[in-house]
Amino acid sequence: MRGLITLFFLLSFVLSCLVSVQARAADIQVTAALEPATFAQDQAARLVLTVTGAGSAKPDIPVAEGLRFGYPSQSKQSSVQIINGKVNSIKIISFIFTVQAEKTGTHIIGPVNVTVDEKVYSTQPVTCNVLPVEKNKTSLGESIGFMQITPETERMYSGQVVPFTLKAYFRSDKQITLKSAPRLSRED
Repeated sequence: MRGLITLFFLLSFVLSCLVSVQARAADIQVTAALEPATFAQDQAARLVLTVTGAGSAKPDIPVAEGLRFGYPSQSKQSSVQIINGKVNSIKIISFIFTVQAEKTGTHIIGPVNVTVDEKVYSTQPVTCNVLPVEKNKTSLGESIGFMQITPETERMYSGQVVPFTLKAYFRSDKQITLKSAPRLSRED
């Protein structure tokens, strides 16, 4: 009888471990979004791959006919929830690819594969619409690229010094030279 009880507890433990591993794998979500979904051929967009529930991941480079993708930048976030005494940690990794168009029209990106713990997850395909170059641009800055500022902390308070990363993305057919560090102005 004692051996039967020990066997029952051992089987219960093994099954709970297997359910726990399957639950962790089921908690991983991979999504893709294009910002903006419609852009002119001489502009760039951002493809954001978001992996929720994993501490590390490795995305494949997206593929779409008529589009070029830059190497991704990466950001990580995590949050902790305490509900009824149960601690739940949520990890989020974002991979941001610049997207430039070689031709106008509707393009389909993906699905993009992302590997997490040797298991491959796929995003849903993302559709974008590339418009012809506008001939009457009023600002040269609209046609050469964009900048992204990423603070190193999520929560900030007034007067706090916050380190940040500044990334500039320029069209591959433009030669850009920065002669000084960018200056940020404050608007009240």
